Amino acid sequence: MIEAAMKGLFVRQPNAAIEGELAAILKFAKNFSARRTEIAHGVVQPYIPDGSSTVSGYALVPAYYAANKRTLTSASAGLSPLSMKPKYAYTSKEIGFFCREFEKMAKQLIAFLPKLI
Repeated sequence: MIEAAMKGLFVRQPNAAIEGELAAILKFAKNFSARRTEIAHGVVQPYIPDGSSTVSGYALVPAYYAANKRTLTSASAGLSPLSMKPKYAYTSKEIGFFCREFEKMAKQLIAFLPKLI
């Protein structure tokens, strides 16, 4: 929606420098929008790294209803939820990284907004 509004704005009031800066911010946002959704809709559960049989803390993983974010394993004959391996598992380290990136994006946008007025 923002991209469509941007195109409409710059058709009426062309400004290549501002358009380029906003396009860069939007590209940055698009790269992280899927991660924001995963974080917002994920669930925390015990984390067992690949190749291990012991819990190594907790991680944010896709909810069981998010079937497109999980893979059925070969042991899934009965389709038990335990046989649905998550496609991602974010620990506090990854969440911290995303948090810093979201803050960078917010700062860029806040610095940019006065240019639109």
